[in-house]
Amino acid sequence: LAIQAVPLVMTISIGETSKQIDRVFLSKLWETESVGIYSTGIMLVQVMYMLAPAIMNALYPVLSRAYTASRERFSALVAQIFRLLFIGIFPVALTIITFADLAILLVFGQEYVPSIAVLRIYALGIVPSFVARLLYRTILASNNERLTVRIVIVNSIAILMLNGLLIPRYGVLGAAVSAACTELIGLTQNLFYVSRKVIRFDFGQALLRPGVSVLVSVLAYLGIMQLNLPATQVRFLGAVQWSFPAAWAISLVVFAIALLASRAIGRQDLALVSAVRRRGAGDQE
Repeated sequence: LAIQAVPLVMTISIGETSKQIDRVFLSKLWETESVGIYSTGIMLVQVMYMLAPAIMNALYPVLSRAYTASRERFSALVAQIFRLLFIGIFPVALTIITFADLAILLVFGQEYVPSIAVLRIYALGIVPSFVARLLYRTILASNNERLTVRIVIVNSIAILMLNGLLIPRYGVLGAAVSAACTELIGLTQNLFYVSRKVIRFDFGQALLRPGVSVLVSVLAYLGIMQLNLPATQVRFLGAVQWSFPAAWAISLVVFAIALLASRAIGRQDLALVSAVRRRGAGDQE
């Protein structure tokens, strides 16, 4: 058991250490205030990431039982959960990006305006992060822990390189871009290893339909943003640009319509969500 635990311990140790690199670069290359601006900008997303283990812990027993019972069932289940996470997390990320200014100004005040851009960029990594965590649990459930060490090492190298390239020139924005890109790199690695070493991953079911729906929604969002709707002066917030909330509302409606039109979600998906929720509630009790 001790030998089997080594890859997991290495993964956690390397991963947790690499997460602090961006703050180290900022503190050494920029003013101390930049660390505060950056930490404030990423705080909301970090709170979301604290919820991720609860979701994944509820999913892990389901994945383990499916892997033991049938590899085909396991493959289908991973693709199904991946698709549902993709569909469920995208609106959350879009909401954070849209209302980043409202959240920062209400909670922290005008002196943290630079944190708004940090939050919006950093939030781009939410969807890749959550679905990558699922694939990570898939690797663990299939007893391929050693693959996670490779993933974390490559991620750590990517973090070092991206931070070294971007932070000296762009400061807190460079750190946010580095973090978002690292999440995408992690997702790409997890997809590669899961599809090559673990299961026959159904990219069509897991990515194509929800991906098209997300693309249509994003295009609608960007289209509304081009209208440059008038701003309104709001107490404590200053000028509120209405293009953001209008784009958010319309793009989510478009997203829902696209999901229904493409049949990206069905009754079986709702049944799975209910089962996972019951499992999560049972674990908490």
